[in-house]
Amino acid sequence: MWLTEKGGGGKLMSAALESATHAGRLPLRAFAANSRAIASYARQGYVEAGARKFRVGANEYDDLVLARAL
Repeated sequence: MWLTEKGGGGKLMSAALESATHAGRLPLRAFAANSRAIASYARQGYVEAGARKFRVGANEYDDLVLARAL
């Protein structure tokens, strides 16, 4: 999902956190080259929890797995 810089991402994240509090942790994945998204998640308390690769057609890309304790 792509979000613009109009506050929608923060509102969406708040709603996700509210509904996931019973799980104890909220993981997500971010494209490793998307430094702005990763910085935004870090400001919200997310830390790196691993890495994964994903494919789009013949191309392979890196994702960071980030998680936040709830």
